[in-house]
Amino acid sequence: MPDCNGRDSGALPRRENVLTSDRFFHHEDAWRCLRKGAMRTMNAIPKQNNVRGSGPLDWEAIDWQKAEESVRKLQARIVKAQREGRHGKVKSLSRILTRSFDARALAVKRVTQNKGKRTSGVDGELWTTPRLKAKAVLELNPQRYQAKPLRRVYIPKSNGKQRPLGIPTMKDRAMQALFLLALEPIAETTADPSSYGFRRGRSTTDATVQCHIVLSQSHSAQWVLEGDIKGCFDNISHEWLLQHIPMEKRILRQWLKAGYVENTTLFDTDEGTRYKAARKLELAQVPVHVATDLTPAQVKAYAHGGLRGDVVSQEGAAGAFRIH
Repeated sequence: MPDCNGRDSGALPRRENVLTSDRFFHHEDAWRCLRKGAMRTMNAIPKQNNVRGSGPLDWEAIDWQKAEESVRKLQARIVKAQREGRHGKVKSLSRILTRSFDARALAVKRVTQNKGKRTSGVDGELWTTPRLKAKAVLELNPQRYQAKPLRRVYIPKSNGKQRPLGIPTMKDRAMQALFLLALEPIAETTADPSSYGFRRGRSTTDATVQCHIVLSQSHSAQWVLEGDIKGCFDNISHEWLLQHIPMEKRILRQWLKAGYVENTTLFDTDEGTRYKAARKLELAQVPVHVATDLTPAQVKAYAHGGLRGDVVSQEGAAGAFRIH
């Protein structure tokens, strides 16, 4: 058997597949040597940005530009599949995205850099150090995830009343941010082009500019109708959300049914949601067409206060729409 590190005897002859060849064992030995040499070469090449090696994860060594690029590519594929009506492909790509290291890292980064990073949930945990953030990335596994109840607090409103607010744990927020990365491409693909609420990259300035475009023409509408869906997110059906939001039902059901803790007492939630991911996609799935359902006489009556408080029939997740 020739030595793998032996002297180079020139080009290797073509590998033969016939087992009875008298040169078969010689050729197999040569190919075995090449394979061993290739493995030694690969092992000698240092890994670039090895943040996921055998040791602990280095949060500071994560290449965020590369992570964002990887997530954007998957999101672009989700958009393409959604436009083509390939819902099975959308589901599989969303699953790949929510299991990827880059998406999990970006989700943890998002919840540890926003305004609520110093507000804890019912478990009192905060991810304030690189070590805790790295640990959170490794433990952010949708397969073993179990949602915890919200921590109920109250914030003052401008009218003197108090608004109830549910605060999730850091892990729940990170999981929501993770699945939002997969939901946003779908929402942006199916959303009404004239909607501006809960839309990434859109602001009130964009809405103002659009209003100027559609109202400054000589043939523009003379009336502007302001409408509001009364208690939309507080009363929305859980079953409707589970049927229409294209994400893993087990995860979504946990978010909807997790309940909330107020004064050490656990309360169940049978309807309504305060999760941004569900809100965003719900707005994309149920575009509001209240104005198009009203006749000119109803619009005129509304302008004079005659329609205030009336109910406009509209099939949807929140039931009937109320005009205020």
